[in-house]
Amino acid sequence: MAKVRGPPAWNFGGAGFLVPLRIPIVSVTPVCAYAVRVRLFVAGLPGIRLFMDTKTIHDLIQSGIPDAEIHVEGADGVHFEARVVSPVFAGKLPLARHRLVYATLGAHMGNAIHALSLRTLTPEEALKG
Repeated sequence: MAKVRGPPAWNFGGAGFLVPLRIPIVSVTPVCAYAVRVRLFVAGLPGIRLFMDTKTIHDLIQSGIPDAEIHVEGADGVHFEARVVSPVFAGKLPLARHRLVYATLGAHMGNAIHALSLRTLTPEEALKG
């Protein structure tokens, strides 16, 4: 049997107050255990999805950067990789490009999307390979 460890997690109660909730977390890595607790905590928050899919991420990015060519991968529903090609990125440093993409995802970053690896390119950079 797997070793169960960790302090009680917290979740919103039905009346909008915090109640302790004992959740067994199987010994994996502390980061994964933390991600599970965060997911359970935000379950009661309005407008926050617990699990995400590649189509939703694609649509969110497309709504914020309409002229972008986007390819998103991620089979586990938590960790994703995205390649975003757009002329909007011209003249911008990688950090500024990433911030543009993160802005399209809003509150989903760090909640439903635990990790997102980005490759942001201009059309010219994409043609070069």
